[in-house]
Amino acid sequence: MVIGIAGRQVGIDVRGGGVPLLLIHGFPLHKGMFEPQLEGLSTVAKVITFDVPGVGESAPGPLSMDDIADVAAAVLTDQGIEKAVIGGVSMGGYAAFSFARRDPDRLLGLILADTRAVGDSETGKEGRAKMARLVEEEGVSAAVGRMIPGWFGHSTLEHRPEVVRQARAIAEAAPPEAVLLMLQALADRPDSTPTLGEIQVPTLVISGQEDPLIPASEMGGWAALIPDARHVVIPRTGHLPNLEDPKAFNRAVAGFLAETLSGPISLT
Repeated sequence: MVIGIAGRQVGIDVRGGGVPLLLIHGFPLHKGMFEPQLEGLSTVAKVITFDVPGVGESAPGPLSMDDIADVAAAVLTDQGIEKAVIGGVSMGGYAAFSFARRDPDRLLGLILADTRAVGDSETGKEGRAKMARLVEEEGVSAAVGRMIPGWFGHSTLEHRPEVVRQARAIAEAAPPEAVLLMLQALADRPDSTPTLGEIQVPTLVISGQEDPLIPASEMGGWAALIPDARHVVIPRTGHLPNLEDPKAFNRAVAGFLAETLSGPISLT
């Protein structure tokens, strides 16, 4: 469905009941990447997803990590939710870090999947600029083709071609203008490392064992700086474990919710 926030339309999906769980999608995808979580976690949580400005059903608008975090907070307010578990995959994790800094009193917990705490290095920023030029010169599809090998572990590339096709279709639907804005937002994001010790809610850090972009060892290193964090590595998955092995991803999230927030729960 589409709701109005600050005079602008935002596409959201809401399913289930229980602990509010808001998930923020990765680059350059849309909320459709969380369909397996809307389906699989709706028995244990009220799962909420939304499209960041300019993709999916959301109208264009300001697009920094802080802007995405503010949209997330506005979505919660629209749904009458004071506090929620905020989760994000890849770019969504960067926005979740921003939410934790901007609205810590609205957090029940954090879920950070295949993301990193540090900001872009100069080399990383150069890579974003190169990708932006590719989008401008050859289009979104060409850029997505370059990104695919970095999204998936070899197990998915070899044995789950339907997952690759699904992610590619979602990404190729992104308008070029939104992709360019997201690339700039990724390059400009702040370093979250200095504030890791200030996170005062239970935190689940999820890594794909075969993530070619962000090694599980790197994520485990910064996860250890969060006072109440646990690190789960999902075998045979890469950068998008929620799509590559939804059952394992959902079990990790459900276990986290049960252990830290709501008592024993199980997936059906």
